[in-house]
Amino acid sequence: MEKSNTKWIIATAAVTLASFLIGYYAFGGGRTGVMLAAPLGLIVGILVPFFKKMNDTRQARKQGISVEDELSHLLNGKAAWVAFQVGNYFVLALMWYSFVSTSLMDRSPMEVPSVLILALLVRIAIYGAARLYYGKNPVR
Repeated sequence: MEKSNTKWIIATAAVTLASFLIGYYAFGGGRTGVMLAAPLGLIVGILVPFFKKMNDTRQARKQGISVEDELSHLLNGKAAWVAFQVGNYFVLALMWYSFVSTSLMDRSPMEVPSVLILALLVRIAIYGAARLYYGKNPVR
């Protein structure tokens, strides 16, 4: 493995662990502290590879190197289109379920944060699956 990549991996692990520990102590420790600090650590830990990618892209553009070829651009576009369309129908289905369950079944409405998280996770999963599919079958 390249020395630069090893440094970024170590930096990612250190930042993730540090943000988890800071969150753990800020949220009072115990089980609640772990439950609240774990997502914080993951979110902050994801920022390090994001900044590395931004830095690599900036350096490649400075050197005049193509950042993304046409095929990758096309595959990302196809996967994003599929994720957008399927995600819209999924959100529509969630709205319909919420309407039917509250109006006709007299159930309590779904909580907005859980619905948003569920919709976001479905879109991310669909995008990943579509990107993987189109990566193996680029002609379709």
